Amino acid sequence: KQSEALLQYENVKCQHRFILIPLTFGSDFYNGLDKNINNLIESIISSNNSEYVFCSLINEFHCLPLIKSETLNEIAEKSIEMNFCYKQMEMFKSDGYNNVRKIDTRTCLVHQNFSVFYRQIGFRFVSRLIQIAMENELFNLDLLVKNLQEYGFMVKYPVSKFGGRYESSFYDKVNIGLSAFINCHKDFVAHKKVDWRFCIDFLTPKFEGLIRDIISLLGCPVTNVKSKNDTLNSSLMLLDQLLNQKVLSCIFDQDDLLLFKQTFTNEGFNIRNDVAHGLLMPEEYTPYKALLVFMSILRLAKASRKIFIERSVEKG
Repeated sequence: KQSEALLQYENVKCQHRFILIPLTFGSDFYNGLDKNINNLIESIISSNNSEYVFCSLINEFHCLPLIKSETLNEIAEKSIEMNFCYKQMEMFKSDGYNNVRKIDTRTCLVHQNFSVFYRQIGFRFVSRLIQIAMENELFNLDLLVKNLQEYGFMVKYPVSKFGGRYESSFYDKVNIGLSAFINCHKDFVAHKKVDWRFCIDFLTPKFEGLIRDIISLLGCPVTNVKSKNDTLNSSLMLLDQLLNQKVLSCIFDQDDLLLFKQTFTNEGFNIRNDVAHGLLMPEEYTPYKALLVFMSILRLAKASRKIFIERSVEKG
């Protein structure tokens, strides 16, 4: 039967016709996109206020309407509803080492759309905003430190470890990584050769550590205990589990959590796993990855403000 089918196919294949669908956008699309991005940046820069620039970078004003959790999930659901293949077929994801795992269809589509919107819109907007803000002296390391300080990023908090008691702040843990990113980005927009390895390798594990501290400061556990009667068998929660803690929704909106998961977990680019296991090749340390990590670190200022500033005001 198979041979007969192949023979029949060979006999009629010259009569086959295919519909070609272009997978690229024309110049009009990119010109319009650049115009909208430039208009948005101009509106931010025209404020002549470094704090306004900082708030835009941490997405306080939801400047990126297309990279919204609600929008991406709606697009994914509509795609599944309209495409018969998505309903009948399973999706699998393979990494660079040919490790294959099954992945939820909606999760896969959300990541695909996030990746497209980030590269076409998010990266262009944020990178260009940083560049123009620096040219207008509205953003640099000193101004970033000042704005982070106003958000409680420098407030010391107790950390218990190995029976000892230490004090640290969010900024203490990430300061040299933030400085490294700003210097790298300055060279990047000047079209110089940039090595992004340090800022990505340094800031990625610090993000996980700070998320762990945030959850702990909010009074929630960050360890897994097999049973209440067996406290000797415990382990630290992994980042995927930490980011699914409900308490984080009291501080971060769904767009923030989308950014975190898409950046660091296997729902997205899985940068945390790649860095932790030393899997990235030098060429894979890209400005796209570096900016995602940098944005994620800055978004944590929402937590330091909530925990150290707003709570102290409420108590006062």
